[in-house]
Amino acid sequence: PRTKYGLSETWQTNFLSPFLITELIAKLRENAGPGVLNCPLRVVQVSSGREDESNLDRDILSSVLKGSVSPNEYADSKRALLLWTSVRAQSLAFKGSVFVHAANPGRVDTRLGLYWVHPWAFWLSKPVRALAYATLSEGALNVAAPGLHQQAAGKFGHYSGGEKMLEDLVIWRMPDKQLAVHLVRWATSATALEARSGGRPLSETGRPLSLTDLA
Repeated sequence: PRTKYGLSETWQTNFLSPFLITELIAKLRENAGPGVLNCPLRVVQVSSGREDESNLDRDILSSVLKGSVSPNEYADSKRALLLWTSVRAQSLAFKGSVFVHAANPGRVDTRLGLYWVHPWAFWLSKPVRALAYATLSEGALNVAAPGLHQQAAGKFGHYSGGEKMLEDLVIWRMPDKQLAVHLVRWATSATALEARSGGRPLSETGRPLSLTDLA
């Protein structure tokens, strides 16, 4: 389903919301003075192993902005999260002292399975899922772990799976830099980031209002 902003809930939940919140916090910290910058902020974004199923490109981003549902929007939105982190982590750390990382919680037994199987099958399969998947608490700890390390506020752009580092996103995603830069511009427009950071009022559809609109 789509929200009143014309974008799917999956894209807003998995990528645009973390993007907007993190970027807004970073902008506030940039203007807050050295007292705030001396207290580094650690941010861990929740990724997924399914991001490698994504074929994200500019055409998919364009169609998403028009309200279309991409064929594999869950994987696409999770890959977008990693690409954004790869290209923005360094700037966010240096300018706003916001150290952004990403974590894969692993295979977790959530209620998302109800979207793909009949409810009775979901509940009957619980004993099998208990053996094959991590619990919600274990998944949450896998996400929190990278941010609890002391070096999390001295490095940026690391992609982890629990205690294990999987990638240095800034380096390993360098081949995707052009798409990542385009993605940041796309998300900046989709979320009206500049207007929001400047305190401008927005319409119900998320469009920045001008003085003429407010008259």
